[in-house]
Amino acid sequence: MRGTGFVLIALVLAAALCISAVSAADLKLFDKITSIVKKADVIRRRLDGEEVLSENNVNKSLKDLNILIKKAQAIKNILVEEQNVLADGPVYPEEEVQSDSMIAAGVTLQATTAVNVRSGACTSFGVKRTLNAGETVKSTGWSGSDCGHLWIGVSGSFGYGYVSSLYVKEVGGPSPTPSPPSPSPSGSLTVDQLRRVMPNLSVGKANEYIGHLNNAMSWASITTCLRKSAFLAQLAHESAQLYYFEEIASGDAYEGRKDLGNIYPGDGRRYKGRGPIQLTGRANYRAAGRDLGVDLEGNPTLAATAQWGFKVAGWYWKTRSLNQFADQGTQGGFDEVTRRINGGYNGKADRDNYWRRARSVLGC
Repeated sequence: MRGTGFVLIALVLAAALCISAVSAADLKLFDKITSIVKKADVIRRRLDGEEVLSENNVNKSLKDLNILIKKAQAIKNILVEEQNVLADGPVYPEEEVQSDSMIAAGVTLQATTAVNVRSGACTSFGVKRTLNAGETVKSTGWSGSDCGHLWIGVSGSFGYGYVSSLYVKEVGGPSPTPSPPSPSPSGSLTVDQLRRVMPNLSVGKANEYIGHLNNAMSWASITTCLRKSAFLAQLAHESAQLYYFEEIASGDAYEGRKDLGNIYPGDGRRYKGRGPIQLTGRANYRAAGRDLGVDLEGNPTLAATAQWGFKVAGWYWKTRSLNQFADQGTQGGFDEVTRRINGGYNGKADRDNYWRRARSVLGC
């Protein structure tokens, strides 16, 4: 619990340190950071016992804190990138130079419709220039995500800025440098596609996960564009872009939940959410392990490994017959996928954004 608070403090301080280097127009991000700090402090006081907090709300408070951490991280990333482009040109960290970007530096991009070039990677940033349909700019090689879009760094007479990937297309220039590939069978998801859907996922982790992910999708018949898009969207939300393979909360909120098969003392913690789809409850661990041929009930932490976590996600998807709803390719169909995974519609906007992004990346 306190470790989570330290993570948030570190991210907020890192973001604040960037404030002095960004343009005055971007200082509004400071207000967002201040708001995050205030909200986090309220949650901290609740969890530390300074305010009365019912047992049933502990899990929700921890989830809220986790959301704030992700928001702070996003602001920090934006400020770092904005700091880089204030110099004569973008300066990229070594890790980014070695990684596969969405579109390589120097590629010519053409606007498919009128689109705004913004000073930062979000619609909340100021407009530096409006490109008319057919106008071209050069990619700086940077790509990222915020505000429900994939964003591409571009350069032109306006200097440097960012455009939504939805409204530009490649028309010339150097080919994107591929990431160190994990061999993928024809039709399988590639590392590049995975990282375009989940831009915060590192190249190393993407390569570590891609084989397990493709095997799980193949086993669960998640083989079409619509099915992959829905599956990736749900995993991206549940695991914060494959960052968390184990629920941050203790699991005490699930103690005594007979509907989850938690009938023995300690089952709540023992069978807390794990894997990229956050499998929860003794009954689910038992059933998944039985069908996959591994004793997850006796060794629940295996569900938090890449080897078994993706298989568990595929098992959950298959046993809930979610492909039929993904095949509809409609908001209503995807909403039903969300309901069957979540039990409701928590995080709906975030899930919907990942779904639209995945469909754009995969082409459906």
